Amino acid sequence: MKVVFNFGGFYHSHYSDVIDSVFEDETDTIYDEIDFNKVHLEVSKAIVVKFQEFLKDTYDLDITLEFVSLDSPKTYNFATNTIILNIFKKDLLKIDLLIESNDIIKDLLESKIQDVTTSRDGYIAFYNYNDVINKKDGNLKTAYYECVFDVLRTMNLDSYYDTTLDGLSESVYSVI
Repeated sequence: MKVVFNFGGFYHSHYSDVIDSVFEDETDTIYDEIDFNKVHLEVSKAIVVKFQEFLKDTYDLDITLEFVSLDSPKTYNFATNTIILNIFKKDLLKIDLLIESNDIIKDLLESKIQDVTTSRDGYIAFYNYNDVINKKDGNLKTAYYECVFDVLRTMNLDSYYDTTLDGLSESVYSVI
């Protein structure tokens, strides 16, 4: 199943800082000749690997995530980059068991789903809370697990960034 992973994006983020610092160190690099799409793609793949490591170390959640694609908005006014992941059914069951066994994660997930399914000024929700929380169909399952990853990432945000930024400059160097 494909799931959207809101990893933090590249626009004015920790990841863009790492990328910029690599290019600042490389005096031979001509900034205008850098293929940033390729850089972002390689960094995204590395983030997925590190996110798996983060999930295992932080939540004892040993799952396999496959990088599918990097989704970049045409403008950054309303959205940022996201990574599309593929996740297997057996791993969805592991995630569900984690949620059922951890009241803090469960409560935060319910709150996150409530937030994304509630319309407000400037935001129109596309989904109904009960449909998402019950994973009624494919699109709603995708929305549910997107919320799960958001919660797991933000619950331990410092650890998430420490893990996903570790060694990330190597991915940038591999492109230049």
